[in-house]
Amino acid sequence: DLFGHLGVFDAGFEGFEILRRNFATEDTEKDETRNQNRDRHGCIPCDSFLLFHKLIFLGVLCGYFFLIIHSMRINERVIQLNDKPVNADARYVLYWMQMYKRVDNNHALIYAIRRANELKLPLVVYEGLKYYYPWASDRLHAFILEGVEEKRLECERLGIRYVFYLQKDANSPKNTVAALAKDAALIVSDDFPCFIIPEHNRRIAERAEIPVFAVDSNGIIPMSKFDKEEYAAYTIRPK
Repeated sequence: DLFGHLGVFDAGFEGFEILRRNFATEDTEKDETRNQNRDRHGCIPCDSFLLFHKLIFLGVLCGYFFLIIHSMRINERVIQLNDKPVNADARYVLYWMQMYKRVDNNHALIYAIRRANELKLPLVVYEGLKYYYPWASDRLHAFILEGVEEKRLECERLGIRYVFYLQKDANSPKNTVAALAKDAALIVSDDFPCFIIPEHNRRIAERAEIPVFAVDSNGIIPMSKFDKEEYAAYTIRPK
């Protein structure tokens, strides 16, 4: 049973200790490399650093434009990312919690609950943590792992199945969202315009045989209400 494999919360905290040791070792090695590469002015060469971030930016940008071209806006917060039919033999509705790691004030979770009620199906909230994403660190992993039990209890209080999966190393199972999607009626994901989220959403929208919806819960005002870039607080205040 896939749930039996993924829904082990104690394993997540055991894995956290492993990650702490791994990242501590990696950080030490990186510091030594930086010290060796400092030039006579005490600066770290930045050509490869800038190239790496440019490549990430271009990848995110391409993924974001793909979603814009292939998506259908449902309302000011919800976008449908593909044109697939609802699975009539589904066991649940799946919410993939990626960025909005909270139960309260989460429009994506609210939308997932609404769709589950419409279809008269239980809701499953899936949250995964992989070890190799850009800028992975002890600080980010601690923030995520410390909130797991709180979210589990809140979801349990609402009658929602919460599944947390920690991918510990290269031998851990991959493509877990796609596997869970096989028994889902539809997928609700988080709509977030940067980091790794646009690419995650693009891939699952392509691979899944069911509808995928991305929901904006970034703030009080939906992102769709901003028709141009807001680069400072004073450009938002008059609105």
